[in-house]
This record gives sequence, C-alpha cells and structure tokens, in this order.
Amino acid sequence: MVKSLLSGEENGNHRSYFHRRLLTVSIVILFLFVGCFIIIDDSDSADAFVDNGLEYVIIGSNARVSGYTGSPTSVTIPAVVTNGINYYDVTSIGSYAFYRCTSLESITIPDSVTSIGSNAFSECTSLESITIPDSVTSIGSYAFDYCTSLVTVTIPNSVTSIGERAFCECTSLFEVINLSSLNIVKGSTDNGYAGYYAMNVFTSAGDSTVGTIDGKFVYGRSSGINYLVKYRGSNPSETLPVTINGGDYRIYSYAFYGCRTLTSVTIPDSVIYIENRAFAGCKSLISVNIPNSVTTIEDCAFFWCTSLASLTIGNSVTYIGDGAFDGCTSLFEVINLSSLNIVKGSTDNLSSLNIVKGSTDRSEEHTSQHCQGVY
Repeated sequence: MVKSLLSGEENGNHRSYFHRRLLTVSIVILFLFVGCFIIIDDSDSADAFVDNGLEYVIIGSNARVSGYTGSPTSVTIPAVVTNGINYYDVTSIGSYAFYRCTSLESITIPDSVTSIGSNAFSECTSLESITIPDSVTSIGSYAFDYCTSLVTVTIPNSVTSIGERAFCECTSLFEVINLSSLNIVKGSTDNGYAGYYAMNVFTSAGDSTVGTIDGKFVYGRSSGINYLVKYRGSNPSETLPVTINGGDYRIYSYAFYGCRTLTSVTIPDSVIYIENRAFAGCKSLISVNIPNSVTTIEDCAFFWCTSLASLTIGNSVTYIGDGAFDGCTSLFEVINLSSLNIVKGSTDNLSSLNIVKGSTDRSEEHTSQHCQGVY
C-alpha cells in the first residue's frame, strides 16, 4: 500500500516535470519564431537591388545610391530608378557609396538628390569633375576627402551645410564657385575645407579661370599669375605648354604628383616657379633640366623621384626648398649653373639628399621629415 502510494506520487512528479519542460520548450520556440519574424520584417523595409552598375537601397518610396559594381570611369545617376516592380525617386547618395572608386573620373548627380552622405566619394583619386545640382542641401563629412584630382567644384545655392573635412586633402582643388550663402573663404578649414586649398573662390560661374590645353594640361589663373594646375596625361615623355594664357606660368603644387609613367619632361623657359610636391612620387622620371627662367623650386618638389639620375639647375634659381630632391636615391650627377653653393654630400640646397662618394647607404632614413608620407 505504501509502495503504491509512493509510485502514484512519483508518477505525478514526473508528469509535472514533463509539463514544465513542455512549457519551457514552447516559450523558447515562440520566442525564436517572433525574433525571426522581426528580423525578416526589418530587412524587408530596406530592399536592395542593382541597376546599370549602381546599387540602391529602397527607403520608403525613394531610393538611395548605396554602392557600385565594376570599375566605372564616368557615372550618371538617374533621377528615377526601378527594381523591375516599382519606380523610385533617387533622393540621396549614401555613406561610402563610391568610396575608393579610383577609376571614377566624372559623375553627374540628378536634381532629385538632396543629400550626399559621409565618405560618399572619399579617396576617388581620379575624380576630375562633379556636377552638384541645386537640389542638394547637405554634403556629409569626408564626402570628397582625398579626391586629389579634383580641380574645381561648384557649391550650389541650395547647400546649407558642409560636413567636417568634406574636401580635406583635395590638394588640386584650385577653384571653388560658391553660389551658396555659406561663407567659404580661401585658406580656411571652415565648411569642410572647401576653400582651404583654393587659389580662387568665386561667387559667379562666369568668373572661372580653369581650362585645358590638349585635353591633358589643366590650367588656371589667380592674382595675375598663370598656373599649370594638373597633368591628366599618361605619356612617358612629355613637353609642357610653351605658354599659358600667352604668358609665363608656375607649375602648381601636386601638378604631376605620383605620375609614375613619366620618364622625361621638357620644361620650357616660360616656367618661372616650381611649387611644392609638383613632381613628387614620379618614380620613373630619369632626368630633369630646370631652365634658366625658373627662380624657385619649393619644398619636396621632386621628392621620392627614385629613378632621377641627372639634374641640371638653371642659372636663375635662387632658392631650393626643404626636401626638394629628398629621396632621389639614384641621383648621380648635378649640373649647377646657379649661384647656389651645391656641394657633393651636403644636405644644403639639395635638401637632405645625402649621396656620398663610395657610399651604398641610400635608405629611407635619410629622407627629410618635412616630406614624410609623400610618395
């Protein structure tokens, strides 16, 4: 009798335990089901698709450009796009949409776009021109950071905000046409560095001085001085324009920066000034003849031209900046026609180029700290 009662109690405990386990499992299954439902529902609210090489994300009834495929050189963003089911207005360019698209040279943005996201075109080092429409109100932080080939940009009257460092390291940005109410000042870091590198900040498109010669030499003019602003060619041997706007000119900062196809360059006697880093990183450049018309060679002008073997300094050169020929580890011969005291093995004038007869030590440790990071 006692055994029978114990058995009944034991069976009841087993049933109670089973019910509790069943309830726990049911709750877990229900939780997982609800969780999966929530995740699926969230992804459905931002559908993505690709059309004509551009990636889009659907946000409500609009579309945002989120990326690209392939290696485009020229892109025209449409005002309206379809995923094959519905049509959507393209109203924004998302963060990092074209990040490091180094093949991209030009892009046209439709007047349906109201915002350009952070880092949208960051490190598009080949980007030469961009049309920002009147519809855009905001340009995000770092949007065009390190677009080192960008020479001119127009800020339309609709823009009310430019994010932090939006145009930082746009070292060739010679001219800004500011049609907005923002106070963009030449040399200022305000408004995303928009005017920091500029020689000109104009408030009318008709004031622009930028043009091209032979489709490869970009030039500009500021304060009565002509500049060869940017080289867009790829020839191994190049002869620079005889004149710009019919007169003498300067070779602008970074004009030939990193042009690794260039083996020789002929500089005419209309060139009077070579600015900082103008030929820096031209690693295939073998010889340079600085004509008698040149008076100044600025800091780091030929920095890290590692194949440069022969150099002629014209008789009018009165100043050679810090690190101008630093890192030119193949420089065997210098013909000095100037009055500067250029001495073999000295860091003076040739600026930290320490080549001593009989020495095989030409390591990077001899390069000027002033030019570090410029290759």
